[in-house]
Parts: sequence; structure tokens; C-alpha cells
Amino acid sequence: MGHVGRVTAAGASGLASTPIGYGDALTILLTAESLLLAALGLAIVAAVPNGRRIPNLPVSPFALGLGAVAAILIAAIGSGAAWWEIFIVQGTQGAAPTLISGSILVTIIAEPIIAFLLALGMRT
Repeated sequence: MGHVGRVTAAGASGLASTPIGYGDALTILLTAESLLLAALGLAIVAAVPNGRRIPNLPVSPFALGLGAVAAILIAAIGSGAAWWEIFIVQGTQGAAPTLISGSILVTIIAEPIIAFLLALGMRT
């Protein structure tokens, strides 16, 4: 077990790889989820009738929203895997780590659900 507590991220060339910690992976994926949720918000603004629509958008705002939801779901699955490795496999002890772990899990689960509900609201 050469990289206990680490995942491997392929380099830009696909040949080299760099180990990153599960904590780093969780941080990256949660950040990505949040940025994608912001992108979904922009898609919602683009879908508002009589609003600031993006001229010549190559896809419908609803399709754009569904794409953002799919990307958020994929990031949430990766976040969940990193969360599992950190807080279940490696374990936590004490009230503070348990509260932190629960708070992170709520965030991981809530973002895709909120994104999906927002995207459903775009079907106008």
C-alpha cells in the first residue's frame, strides 16, 4: 500500500501522475460543486423571460442547466467517495470531528438536490 490516504490524479499528458490527499480531493470537489452551482444560477438568469438572455446561446437554458446538474452530481459522487475515505475508513473521534463530518456530508448531498430542483424550475 504505497499511497495510503491518497488518490492519484493523472497529469496533463496522462502519463505522469501525482498523489493527492483525500482531504485535498474533497476540497477540490466541493469547490467545483459550488462553482457549478453558480454556473447553474447563470443558466437560470439566461432562462428568465424578458431577462438578460444570452444571444445566440447554442443550447437551451434548460439543457445548459441539466448539464450543470449532471456535472454537480458527478462532483458530488467524487466528494462523497473522498468523504467516506476520510471520515468512515480513517475514522473520527470526538464531537467536533463528528459535527464537521456531518456538516460536510449535508453539503455534499444538498447541492445536487438544490441544483436539480432549480433546473426543474427552468422548464418554462
